[in-house]
Amino acid sequence: MLTCFLLFLSSVAAQQGLVAEPFRLSNSPDVNNVKLSWNTANSNASTYQVQRKPNGSRSYSTIATVTGNTYDDYELPLSKFTYRVSSAEGISNDVQVATFSPKAADYGTYDNTQVSSYLRKSDIQEHGLYYQYNYVENGTGIFYIQEQSSKDGYEFTGGRTVMTSQTICASIDNDLCHLERVTFQQHPKTGEIVMWGHLENTLNYNLAQVACASGQPGGAWTFHGTYRPLGYDSRDMTVFVDDDSEHSAYLISAVGVNTNMTIMQLTSNWTAVDKLVNTVYIKQYREAPAMVKVDGIYYLFTSRAAGWYPSQPLYITTKSIASTWSDGRAPADPATYSSQSGGITTFGTSSAMLSDRWGANWSPVDGANREYMLPISFSSDGEGFAYYNFYQKTGYRQSSSSTGDQTGVFGIQSGKILSVGKPVTVNPAGGTSIADVNDGVYDDSAAYFVPSGYPFTLTVDLGESSNITQVDLTTRMIQGSETYYQFTVLGSTDGINYETIGDASKNTQVGYIPVFISDPESYRYIQVNVTHIINTHNGNEATYFGGIIEYTVYGY
Repeated sequence: MLTCFLLFLSSVAAQQGLVAEPFRLSNSPDVNNVKLSWNTANSNASTYQVQRKPNGSRSYSTIATVTGNTYDDYELPLSKFTYRVSSAEGISNDVQVATFSPKAADYGTYDNTQVSSYLRKSDIQEHGLYYQYNYVENGTGIFYIQEQSSKDGYEFTGGRTVMTSQTICASIDNDLCHLERVTFQQHPKTGEIVMWGHLENTLNYNLAQVACASGQPGGAWTFHGTYRPLGYDSRDMTVFVDDDSEHSAYLISAVGVNTNMTIMQLTSNWTAVDKLVNTVYIKQYREAPAMVKVDGIYYLFTSRAAGWYPSQPLYITTKSIASTWSDGRAPADPATYSSQSGGITTFGTSSAMLSDRWGANWSPVDGANREYMLPISFSSDGEGFAYYNFYQKTGYRQSSSSTGDQTGVFGIQSGKILSVGKPVTVNPAGGTSIADVNDGVYDDSAAYFVPSGYPFTLTVDLGESSNITQVDLTTRMIQGSETYYQFTVLGSTDGINYETIGDASKNTQVGYIPVFISDPESYRYIQVNVTHIINTHNGNEATYFGGIIEYTVYGY
């Protein structure tokens, strides 16, 4: 009987996979806060006890009891801490986190609220020089592959053309085409740079081919052709290189007009497709694949095919690429924070999701296309668990020196989360599931509040006055009928007299709307006044698609 009980607890623990990531508050230079997230998809527990153990201690203490699946632990000493989450159904895995004080010279800052860039040392090196490769196009079907060199791996000069569209597009009518999702990787044995990309003509999206070329840094390049790999139509794609002794490489692509996703092994020199290894995400219409391997577990992140609009992110895991993969799980909120799951980059041993916000392609247009940089936290417990959060800004390590216990990428949060579990009132009264609106669950698309009428207000009583820095709405999203919410944010010290502190009355961003308060002042009551819910495709009111997944207030 005891054996059966322990096996049950082990199963539950795997389901409650816990991850932790250190982050910085914007009013402090130290990365001395920890954000915890855990999987509750198969849990019926009503509450969770968050437990912490300081470095060197043998025992845990309970620091919070919550109903959601997230918790922020603030203003910790600079040390190491171990966390776990327990409930009536079991105990999660342990996770250890180190807080630290980053050296300003070692870290850069990426701004997720505007077009931003980051500086990362190239990992391509030959002849005492560093190299980087760029896909450069003019938007008319003419492009070239550019090689640049550097002495330090950061500042690059020159612009040698190693291949042109005239060569790559030779088999295409009018010799006009373009590449998407272009990858450049250096083969550790041959030293060659191998380029793969998704190739389409300039007229439509029907070619669905891949293109491959390769060459030595500083030397001549060879074109290896364009084709449908193993006969499959291939659209969004990536190349993943394993850390096995053979440096096995895999072409992962959306096939069957995005119906499925195939994993094909490349030849030993990476310049051709060898064989089909697996088919995953069957009939799930996923795209933008990105794979990483952490502690022996493979994670394959994707976005839902939704044109240019925000879509639900998923990831699947396995310990063997050719074997069965897990079911899809959500690593973020249902709208990927108003973006699409994209590529993954690494800083030391840390990873960040570079999600795509295609605002220039929305209707109406919402700014330039850009990327978010979202730190990913992993847990190797059970099947593996991953999560990434949105931050106003992200710190990332530029230096190539050892990070020790310091993470290579961390979020910079505008303030402490003040609203989880606090009393919320709605006007007009009524509606469904008001408890869902600030329970600390951001990733459950089926758990949302629906008001009894429109327009409506939501007012949270924080219990005491705080300087308000940010207010977020995470909203229900119906694919193909995506909506944007327009609202204002008001603050009050007495619950009677309100003044406007934030304005999203002209917002056109879908699914997730952060409002940053430019001049924070102290308020106890924070109210959002939702005036419009509009279908982004036709501009019509669409209150029948209304729903608030989470209403979050930040401050100090």
